[in-house]
Order: sequence, then C-alpha cells, then structure tokens
Amino acid sequence: MTDTQSRALYENTPPVDRISLECRSRELPSSPNSSSSKSDSHTQDHQVSYQGQSLHEDEVLRAMDYTKGISVSKRWDRVFSYQDPTRVDWKLKFWVPIPMKLFHKLEEKQFRLRAQLTFKDPSGTGGNFTAESGSVNITISSLKTSKYVGSPCSPCSP
Repeated sequence: MTDTQSRALYENTPPVDRISLECRSRELPSSPNSSSSKSDSHTQDHQVSYQGQSLHEDEVLRAMDYTKGISVSKRWDRVFSYQDPTRVDWKLKFWVPIPMKLFHKLEEKQFRLRAQLTFKDPSGTGGNFTAESGSVNITISSLKTSKYVGSPCSPCSP
C-alpha cells in the first residue's frame, strides 16, 4: 500500500479502518503422474479468513490459534522511497494457517489469496474508500518426496 499524504511521514500506522484477508485452496491442473483422484482434491477444500487475531512476530509460532483464522502483525512497517520523499509505502505481515492434511496424497497445493483494505477519509468527512488486491495465486509444496528434497545424504554416503 502506498500513501502519498505528507502526514504519513509522521504517523506510525496508515489510515486503515478495516482489513479483509481471505485464502482458499484451488485445484491444480491434473497431471498424468498425480497419485490423487479428483474426488480426493474436492474433499480437501480449505478456506480461511482474517477474523481479528493480531500478534507480534515473535509470538506467531507459540500463540497463533488456527481456529481464529489468518493472523496479522500488530505493527505496520513504513518503507520510505529515496526517489520520492513524499511517498511512504506500508507493509503488514500476515500468517495463513494451512493444515497439513491438505497434502494427503499431494505434493503441492495451490491457494488463492485476496486482500481488501478500507481507508479512513483523511479529510474527516466520512467518505471512506476501499482498495482491493485482486487475486494472488500461491503454490505450496509439502516437501515429502525426493523430487523436492533430494535423496537423503547421497553425497555423504561412502
């Protein structure tokens, strides 16, 4: 997200009123070598959304509750542009819980992520506006086979 308002240089958070994040599993195109049937992929659909859980980065591994959906960082990070001193980009980290059972009989799975932010009107007249990311496709590999991890310690063998 980019903020070109000069006030962004002095604020610790962008003027975001509402965050919406959604992640859904997608079917990968079938390959002739696939060991899963079409019925397997339909039973492994997954959808998760942001429901308000926020964490500090150092809390994620021990405190993230997958039943509360996607977690976001408690802190927005500012990224300043050296080329345009009036431009400030904002980053927000988030973590999506993906159950390992989705990879049963699969080596990889594809997901579609969508984000939407509602911004407060800087003039204070109540005319909020919304920005959407569009769909972002993500592929995650389970790393269960030698195709991804190589043969175990082959260079170490005598």
